[in-house]
Amino acid sequence: MIFYKISLSNGESVDIDQKEFDGVVANLNKGNFIKTKQGIFNTSFVITITPFKKESSKKIEGYIDEKTGKFIATTYQDEEPKIDDEFNEPKRLK
Repeated sequence: MIFYKISLSNGESVDIDQKEFDGVVANLNKGNFIKTKQGIFNTSFVITITPFKKESSKKIEGYIDEKTGKFIATTYQDEEPKIDDEFNEPKRLK
């Protein structure tokens, strides 16, 4: 899946997905603030927008067999890459 990294003039960067990319491109010439899943920024601070790929990952659950010491997989699940929504998801305490 293709995502985009927006480099800002203050050295920070914001990652966006294809859906957000369309909105960012539409507002670049207007000079408005843009809200994405990872932050709000002024379009006048955008230096570059660079595409990058994120591969899907696999989540494997299972257990270790005590007799053989081998890992026995019980479930496989493909996880699509995504960008976390920093504004709408509740914060997790570490």
